[in-house]
Amino acid sequence: MAGDRAISLEEIKTQSVDLERIPVEEVLEQLKCTRAGLTSEEGARRLQVFGPNKLEEKKEIPEKTKDSSGEPWQLIGLLPLFDPPRHDSAETIRMAQSLGVDVKMITDDQLAIAKETGRRLGMGTNRYPSSSLPFLLFLGRPSSSLFEDKDASIAAAFPINEFIETADGFAGVLPEHKYEIVKRLQERKHICGMTGDGDAPALKKADIGIAVANASDAARSASDIVLTEPGLSVIISAVLTSRAIYQRMKNYTIYAVAATIHIVFSFLIIALVWKFDFAPFMVLIIAILNDGTVMTISRDRVKPSSQPDSWKLKEIFTTGIVLGGYLAHMTLVFFWAIRNTKFFSDMFSVILPDSVHINIVSQFNSDGLFLSQTQYVRDLLDKSGMVDCKAVSTPLTPKHKLQANDSPLCSDASLYRSLVGALQYLTFTRPDIAFAVNQVCQYMHVPTENHFLAVKRILRYLKGTMHHGLQLYHDSLPSLNAFTDADWAGCLDTRRSTSGFCLFYGRSLISWSSKKQSTVARSRAEAEYRALANAVAEVLWVKQLLAELHLFLPSAPTVFCDNLSAIYMTLNPIQHQRTKHIEIDIHFVREKVASRIVTLQHVSSSFQRADILTKALSAPAFCSQRSNLSVVCNPAQIAGG
Repeated sequence: MAGDRAISLEEIKTQSVDLERIPVEEVLEQLKCTRAGLTSEEGARRLQVFGPNKLEEKKEIPEKTKDSSGEPWQLIGLLPLFDPPRHDSAETIRMAQSLGVDVKMITDDQLAIAKETGRRLGMGTNRYPSSSLPFLLFLGRPSSSLFEDKDASIAAAFPINEFIETADGFAGVLPEHKYEIVKRLQERKHICGMTGDGDAPALKKADIGIAVANASDAARSASDIVLTEPGLSVIISAVLTSRAIYQRMKNYTIYAVAATIHIVFSFLIIALVWKFDFAPFMVLIIAILNDGTVMTISRDRVKPSSQPDSWKLKEIFTTGIVLGGYLAHMTLVFFWAIRNTKFFSDMFSVILPDSVHINIVSQFNSDGLFLSQTQYVRDLLDKSGMVDCKAVSTPLTPKHKLQANDSPLCSDASLYRSLVGALQYLTFTRPDIAFAVNQVCQYMHVPTENHFLAVKRILRYLKGTMHHGLQLYHDSLPSLNAFTDADWAGCLDTRRSTSGFCLFYGRSLISWSSKKQSTVARSRAEAEYRALANAVAEVLWVKQLLAELHLFLPSAPTVFCDNLSAIYMTLNPIQHQRTKHIEIDIHFVREKVASRIVTLQHVSSSFQRADILTKALSAPAFCSQRSNLSVVCNPAQIAGG
């Protein structure tokens, strides 16, 4: 440099000169000088210290450090590190293997460490380094350890998937290897679960990713299950719980198939063969019982299987079909036994009436349709042991009224109740016994011997009128006529009245009732008026039903009553001392009459057709009233002699 002396190497090395004025070229030239014993490597290192344009401040490097050029490394000794597995890890792995789970160790530790750990945990020693894989999984080309200097087709033909399946694990792997191993196991149709504290891509790829307690945030977010405590034993609980859930799902599927076949086939055959009509209440009960069974299955104490499960649809449907067929067969046998044998009636001392429309026999004749229950009467007489009884002309003794505690208690109260219950089904086609059945029904709770005699008299009457039934006429004109009557204070125990009405559509009787009133009437007029209100309510309902069927009436319905006082109450708006407490019924009937929705007419007691529904009549009067109700002997029976 002009005007300046040359800088010696010692000055440069010790940085004892002003380095701001020294060009880099001169420094490099001096570093190349061998007079001071500087090699090219030392020159390059010195250049890094000095910088491209100037030398920085001097840095002292202590001896015997990694940055010093000191003496070569010397072996002082070995420092062992002991990191054993958890005490419960071996038992957890053993339980997993007993449940059919193939446990593999995929670790970045050295092969020797992986083999020793696997030996202690009972995981086998068939473990390989990552270099033994026949390709670099993340690059997709042959590995130099197995296929060096060989054709790539050999690597393509190598059974890598089988190799991964049979291996107990791999050591020294990278995250890319773990991801590819999980992927290839899934391609082999394995349900793959993975646990670890890192490797989020592999945890995300697995069917079930399980992050341990000390896992990273990335691993936790990628996992399906995050363990909150150290250890892996909770995985066994998860496996057992999942298999129990599968068993419950399998049981429910079998039950659903069996129940469907059972209900469809059994109900279909019963409906087609026996013409059985399933009531809505029966369907509701079946639905409730079905829901109860489903809830039971959801809490069933199933036993988890010892091997992995899979959906075997053929086995499930075969089992469901067999069970459903068996249930349908037994249901049909059970139904047949109820209908055609006396086992249940004898065992439980009850009479099992069939479905209502099954017992009603309908026959067309020249007048219209005749409905009867002859066979039902025969079965009833046979059950009660009165097949050979002597017939009577009326169901009740004339002018005789039943009373509670009028005789000793009945010796067979269950038989009394069963017979009375069966008689109620007979009133569907026999309105002539409606009042008699109503009387004996009032003493079902404590029947006496006199009450039982009344039941037997009804059966004796049925013995003589076995072939009687209800005649419906096809030439009935579109009109509604109702007859209403009441027996004031007819009940000797409560002094309540009995209401009765019969409703005709043209000549055909379509509705009737015999019922004790709910309150005590203070006068005959009051009792008659309450009966009148019940009849008007029934007429309005039937009129609305006919309108929905598009059967319209040319005139307002007529209600016949034999009590003038009751009729006058509907016409006179003045309230009386003995009638003001029945104001609601009065206003109801009065409103319908005033608006001409119904009309009221007086009828003589001798023509009152509802008398048979409110009191016990003599034989001539009873037979006359029975004919007025269209209860006649079967025309076919008369024609056949």
